[in-house]
Amino acid sequence: MIGIKDSITKQKLNVGYAAWSLVTGAAVALVVTRFNRRTLYMICTISLLLVYTGWTVAMQKATGAEKAGGHNGAASAASAFFIFAYQPCYNIGFNALTYTYMVEIWPYMERSRGIAVFQLFGRLAGFFTTFVNPIGLRNISWRWLIVYVAWLAYEVVFCWFMFPETANRTLEELAFCKFDRIRLGCKDFLIRMQYSRAKRARTKLPRP
Repeated sequence: MIGIKDSITKQKLNVGYAAWSLVTGAAVALVVTRFNRRTLYMICTISLLLVYTGWTVAMQKATGAEKAGGHNGAASAASAFFIFAYQPCYNIGFNALTYTYMVEIWPYMERSRGIAVFQLFGRLAGFFTTFVNPIGLRNISWRWLIVYVAWLAYEVVFCWFMFPETANRTLEELAFCKFDRIRLGCKDFLIRMQYSRAKRARTKLPRP
């Protein structure tokens, strides 16, 4: 779609992309636990949004030139660049960090169930991208990428408001992470109630 027709060149790009995915995935997995989880997810989603936005613009220019009977080499190269740039951005948050984060946010009794639900949605997403992406690209061309731009914008907002920070905490501490507000609210209520009882008891004591 972006004007790369030679089969040898396409095979080189496919092999290079697979090797690049292996290198970036392994490199990120080795260092990902050293940083704050929420920060990495924000970097991941924002960088993916920027990559997809640039990819959409580059692909629009490349396909527009192809339809006009020409070839926009710069737009084709930019599209290929953004395809390769996508992988390290994705690996920052949605590769090794995902399983680390799920272990930390799920209590022990719910951990296996939570990971199973995640795997279900991950497989459904893989099915969707495998069978639906070709249909979307064939029917509306580069405009199909706008769907992912909109979804990534939603992910940025969702991560900002919904992802708690779990770095530098033990699993025992994190077991109560999502109940912090309730627990602190109850604790504050009990303290106030005890203080009120003590105050009433002091007022009932006979004065010397």
